[in-house]
Formats: sequence, C-alpha cells, structure tokens
Amino acid sequence: MDGGMSDESLILSLPELLDRRAAELGERTALCFEGDRISYRELAELSSRAAGMFRSRGVNAGDRVVVLLRNARELPVALGACARLEAILVPLNPQHRGDVLRYMVSHAEPAAMLVDSSLLDGSQQADVRASAVKAKLFEAAEFLTSVSSSTPYPGTADPFAPGAIVYTSDTTGRS
Repeated sequence: MDGGMSDESLILSLPELLDRRAAELGERTALCFEGDRISYRELAELSSRAAGMFRSRGVNAGDRVVVLLRNARELPVALGACARLEAILVPLNPQHRGDVLRYMVSHAEPAAMLVDSSLLDGSQQADVRASAVKAKLFEAAEFLTSVSSSTPYPGTADPFAPGAIVYTSDTTGRS
C-alpha cells in the first residue's frame, strides 16, 4: 500500500474511530437530529461512560443489550458503549407490539435493556419486562444523567467482534 500503511492499520473498531474523531474534530457536530446536536468529543465521552456504567452493572463482552428507543442521542451512545464492551446491541423497532415484541425480547436473551417507557403502554411495559426476566433495565429518560456520572471505560474493541443483532420484518420466523 502507498505510504507504508498496511491493510491492518486501516481497520479500526468503532471505539477507536470515535476516540480518533473526538481527538481530531472535538466540538464539531457528529450527529444532529431535530436540532439536538452532539459533538464528536461528547459522543466519545458519553459512549465511554455508558460502557463504564453497563460494565459496572454486569454487562460483559458477548452480552446482548436490547434498545427500544426513539431516534435520539441515547441510541448512538448505546451503540458506542456496546462496541467498547464488545457487547451486542439489539435495536428493536418501537412500533412492534404484542407477541412480536415479546418474542424478539425473549429470543434476544438480553443481559440489559435500554427502554423508552413512554413508547409502551402499561401492559406492554410489563410484557417486555416479563420477556427478559434476567435483564437489567435502564430507563431512557434517566440514561444520560446516569451515564454522565459514571466512570469511563477505557477499553478498545476487536474490530471483528459481533456488534449487533438486527431483527427485520418477516425474519423472526413468526407471523
């Protein structure tokens, strides 16, 4: 390759990429959704702190973390945190209901769940919790506040570690 760089030096894990971009681009906007902006520095920092919080509550490499969220800053923070821990992010569509949602949560066998309870009515909240009895539950409304006071997790990840399980329409084997 040109410049003496090997192919391997071009392969970065998501945490390495986040840290590198935070150092290079700092306060520049990394993500923007409906006017809510998050800088590269803030995304890397929050992801590291979220990884620290997940780790302190027993989430390990290979564990699955179900997220049931709106499109908001919690989602990329959770993605970065899971990548740093080599945990597996399982994003679920907040429009799923009833048997489909229960099945996906149960099938994913999560160690933790990050849920925006405002997306679910009372019986759906109970269904989701019952489907993942062993999972530690994190409420989206309190997630970033809890994360900001957590100790950062310094680990980097294997760029080839599994990163996500994505359920798509009609792939659950259930109708």
